Amino acid sequence: MLDAKSGAYLLPTEPAPGVADEPSTAETIARGLGVVRRQILVVLAFAILGLAVGAVYVLKSPPKYTATVTLLADTRKIELVQQPTVYNEASIQSVGAMETQVELLRSDEVALRVIKKLNLSEDPRFIDSRRQNALGSLLRRLAPGYFPESPALSEDERQSLALTQFDKNLTVSRIGVTYAIEIDFESRYPDLAAEIANTVADVYIELQRSTEYDATRRASDWLEERIPGLRAKSEDAQKAVVEYKHEHNIVETVGGRLIDDERLSDINAKLNAAHDETSNAKVRFDQFSAARGMEVPRAAAASGSNANSNSPLNDSLDKLRSQYFDIVSKEAESSARLGPNNPGIISLRNQKAQLHSEITEEIERLKDASESDYAAAQLRESEVKKEYDAALAQYKQANEAQVKLRELAASAQAYQDLYNTFLGRYNASLQQIASPIAEASVITPAAPLIPKDYKKIYKTAALFPALGLALGLGVAVLREMIAGRVFLTSRSVQSHLRIPCIGLLPKVKNRKRTGRLKKKPQTDNGPRSLVRGDRGISWTPIDHPMSRFSEGVRSIKLAIDLENRSRSNKIIGLTSVTPNEGKSTIALALGQLIARNGASVVVVDCDLRNPSLTRSVAPNAASGIVELAFGGASLADVVWRDPSTQMEFIPALPHVGPPDPPSILSSAELKRVFEELRKQYEFVVVDLSPLAGVIDVSATTELIDAYVLVIEWGQTTVDAVQHALRATPNVPESILGAVLNKADIKSLASYDPYLTSYYFEN
Repeated sequence: MLDAKSGAYLLPTEPAPGVADEPSTAETIARGLGVVRRQILVVLAFAILGLAVGAVYVLKSPPKYTATVTLLADTRKIELVQQPTVYNEASIQSVGAMETQVELLRSDEVALRVIKKLNLSEDPRFIDSRRQNALGSLLRRLAPGYFPESPALSEDERQSLALTQFDKNLTVSRIGVTYAIEIDFESRYPDLAAEIANTVADVYIELQRSTEYDATRRASDWLEERIPGLRAKSEDAQKAVVEYKHEHNIVETVGGRLIDDERLSDINAKLNAAHDETSNAKVRFDQFSAARGMEVPRAAAASGSNANSNSPLNDSLDKLRSQYFDIVSKEAESSARLGPNNPGIISLRNQKAQLHSEITEEIERLKDASESDYAAAQLRESEVKKEYDAALAQYKQANEAQVKLRELAASAQAYQDLYNTFLGRYNASLQQIASPIAEASVITPAAPLIPKDYKKIYKTAALFPALGLALGLGVAVLREMIAGRVFLTSRSVQSHLRIPCIGLLPKVKNRKRTGRLKKKPQTDNGPRSLVRGDRGISWTPIDHPMSRFSEGVRSIKLAIDLENRSRSNKIIGLTSVTPNEGKSTIALALGQLIARNGASVVVVDCDLRNPSLTRSVAPNAASGIVELAFGGASLADVVWRDPSTQMEFIPALPHVGPPDPPSILSSAELKRVFEELRKQYEFVVVDLSPLAGVIDVSATTELIDAYVLVIEWGQTTVDAVQHALRATPNVPESILGAVLNKADIKSLASYDPYLTSYYFEN
C-alpha cells in the first residue's frame, strides 16, 4: 500500500503514519512510567551525590555567630521650612522612609566608616591578607617552582575585599511594621560579630546626626541670606500702600471703612428726608389750590380734612370752620322757631357772612404759605441732590482705587507673613544647631556571648540535594532528548521516516553451533558449502526457531509475503545507512528462514566495495557475481550452498574497477543475471552497500523490487537516516519497511510497555 504523502509502501494492516490515532491516556501514563524507570537511577544518583556533598559541607564548615542589634528610629523630624520649594523632608512614618533608613544602613558609606573605625582591612579575623585558596595552596605545595607564592594585597585591594566581605555578612531588615530595625552581622568570631554590629549602629547614629546638622546648617545659611531681602520687600510693599492711599485721598475709619463711604451714607439720608419734605409740601399746596374754587363750607371742610392736622396753619381754619357750622346750625334752628326776619336771625346771617369772608381769606393765605413752603422744599432737595451726586462720584472713584489698594495690601501682607515665617524657622534652626538631637537610638545592643548559628549552614547544605536533584532531572531530560534523536521503537521509525517498521531484532551474541556439521570436501562439479565463521547469528532461525531474533526475521518474511499479494517482490535488497548495522547478517538469516520453509532462495552479495558476507561464509570464493555477469563464470561455478537448509549463496569479490561498482550494478549484463535468478528462484535476497558515502544502492533501482532498511537500535540517528534517504531519491519509493536491529530488549521494555517475552526462549 502506498502512502499518498510520502510515497512509501506500508503494510496493508499498518495505519498510515500521517493519520495515526493520538495515544490514549493509558499509553501516555505507560510512557511516563517508562521515562521514570529509565531515568530514576540517574536522578537518584545525582540527588545522593548532592546529599553527600551537603553532609561534607556541614561537617567541614566552621560554625558562624550572628550578632543582632535592634535600632529604634524616631518619628520626629526637623521641619525647618514648610514650603516644598525651600526645604521638605519625607516623613519617617511612611513605608518609603523606613526603607530608606534600611538602605542607608546597607550603604557603602556606613560600611567604609565601620571598616575604617575598627581597622577591619588589617584584621586577619576579618580578611586574609593574601590571595589564597585551597587549590592554590595545594598546587604551591606540590610544585612551588611553577606556582609561586601570591603577593600580599595592596591597600585598595584590602579595602575592596573588606567591603565585599562586610556586605556579604551584614543583614538589615525592618521588624514588621514597627519603627524598629534589626541589624545582623555574621562572623566566625562572636566578639568580632558583636563589635561590628554595635559599631554599625553607632556609625549610623553619628552619620544621621551629622547629616541632620549639615542639613540644618545649610537651611540656616539659606534662610539667613534671604531674610534681609524679604524684610526689604515687606517694607517696600507697606510704603507702596501708604503712598497709594495718599495719592488717591483714601482715608479709612477705625472700623476699616472708607470715609467717603460713611459720608455718602449721611448725604443719602439727608436726600431722603428732603424728598419726603418736598412731597408733603406739594400735597398741602395741591390741597389748598383745589379748595379755591369750592364753596366756603366744602372748601373749609376739604382743606381742613386733608391738611396736616398738626400744622399750626390749620388751627385757625378749623376754628373758623367750627364757628361757621355753629352759626349755620343756630340759624337753621332759630329760623324755624323765630322766622327769617328776626333780628337775631339777621345778626346770625351777618356773622355767617363775616365768617365766610374770613374763611375765604384764610384759605388764600394758607395757599400762599404752602406754595412758599413747596418752593423752599424743592430748593433744599435740589441742593442735597447735587451734594449727593458729587459724593457718589467721589465714592466710585475711591472704589476703583480700592481695587488696586487691596492688591498692594495683599502683597504687603504676603511678604510680611513670609518674612515672619522665615524669621521663626531661622530661630528654630539656630536652636537645633546649638543642640542637635539624633533621631535613632539603640534599644538592644549586641552581646559577645552569642550561641552558634547553624541555620545558614543547614540551609546551604540543604541546597546541595536540591541542586543534585535538579541536575539529575536536567541530565535525565537531556538523556531523553538525545534518545529522541535515535530510533528506539517502531513508532519512532513511523513518525520520523513515514515508513513502517517490519521487524525488531534483539542483539544476539555470536555462539558456536553445537553439533556442528563437518566440512565436506569441495568438488569442482557440485556447489560449495557455506561456513558459519563469524556469522553464526544468521543461523539463529535454524538453531533457535522460537527465539525473539527468529520472530523478528519471520516478521520481515511476513511483510514480504503480504506485499507480494499486491505486486511481485521477488528480489529484496537489504541496505543500511552506515556500515556494521547488521544488514548482511539479517540478509543471510532471512535467506535461511525462507529456505527452511521450503522455498527456493538465493542470497546475493552485491556489496562490491566491502563484501563482508562473502569473507565470512565463503572465504575461499574465487569468483562471484561480477564474474557471472561479465562472462567469466557460470552460475554453477559461483553458487555456494548451506547443507542444512539448501539455501544458495552467490559471493562477491572486492572490486574497485574499471568498471567501477555503480557501473557494474547498473549494467545490462547484471540486469540479465538478475532476470535469470528471478526465473530460477522464488526469492532473491541481495546484500547491498550502505546508503551513506557511496551511490551503489542508487544504481540498483532497476534490479531490486523492494528494499529493506536496516537501522541499528539506539545508535543510528534520525538525522543521518533522513539525510541518506534524501540523498538517494529513487530508493525511498521502493522501501518495503525498516528493521530495528541489535535492540536491547531489557532497555526496550521501558520504551514499549506492551513488549512481552512470554512466547520466546532466551
